[in-house]
Amino acid sequence: MARGGINKALVRDAREALIARGIRPSIDAVRVELGNTGSKSTILRYLKELSAPAASTAPVTLNDELAHLVASVAERVEDQARRAVSAEQTRVDDAWRRHAQAQAQQRELIDALQEQVRRLDSQLVEYRTREHQLQTRSNDLQGIYDARQQELVDLQQALSQRDLLVQSLNERCEHLKASLDHYREQQRAQREQDLERYDQQMQQLIKEQRTLQSTLLQKQEEIAQLNRDNERLITESRLAARQMLTDAQEYRQANAAWKQLAKNHQEAQVQWQAEQADLRSRLRAALIKQRGDAHSIRNEQRQIIYLQRLLEATASPSA
Repeated sequence: MARGGINKALVRDAREALIARGIRPSIDAVRVELGNTGSKSTILRYLKELSAPAASTAPVTLNDELAHLVASVAERVEDQARRAVSAEQTRVDDAWRRHAQAQAQQRELIDALQEQVRRLDSQLVEYRTREHQLQTRSNDLQGIYDARQQELVDLQQALSQRDLLVQSLNERCEHLKASLDHYREQQRAQREQDLERYDQQMQQLIKEQRTLQSTLLQKQEEIAQLNRDNERLITESRLAARQMLTDAQEYRQANAAWKQLAKNHQEAQVQWQAEQADLRSRLRAALIKQRGDAHSIRNEQRQIIYLQRLLEATASPSA
């Protein structure tokens, strides 16, 4: 089959041109006339076909046969070399393409790792900021706890003073009873109704005294509960700080397990938000409870003042 556009007509034209110029139309001469295109075996085949009618009178020379053989071998060598070069070029292209893909994947991996390191650096800064906030919160809670301790001491002192006041009231009540007994001996008939009213007032005072003592015990229990709540809040704050340290340690292992760290970060963030909301709610409840306690103490003080005045008013007739 002719290649590179070489056909029988072109070979015939080249052969006739060479003959017209007085040049023997050999394979090389025809190929040069064609512009150094076409294989020698093809040119030889066309030349044989063109010179076939004169074959009986002009036998093929040994040089032509050797040229045909050399051309055939050269064509086979050329074809094999071309196929080998094509296969090698294909293999080189495939290797280069795989190398380019590997480099692209490595660049993508490096970019992803750099982005991960930047993201983890940002998370570490956020962890440290939250740790500082938790430390500040812990200090605030410690201050609140100290204030509660001082309030407890003040309430205990007030309770001691109230015990002394109750004891004084009991002594005065005993004195009033003795005075009333003496007065009843002198004027039993006239003071019978007053004595009965006085006994009722004494029973009411004793009942109110017991109520006050019960209220004081209840307040002490509430204060103890507040102390336990404060200790638990401090413990939770310390646990949150330890969790921050654990997260920082996990950051140093991020190159090997960054997906797990991201998951832990999300869980820690949800837990921290829940704990923060719980701490706010408990602190708000403690403040409301403290205000209620202060209001109750003021009411109790008013009741004690009222009882003192009532006892003084009751004791004034005996004077």
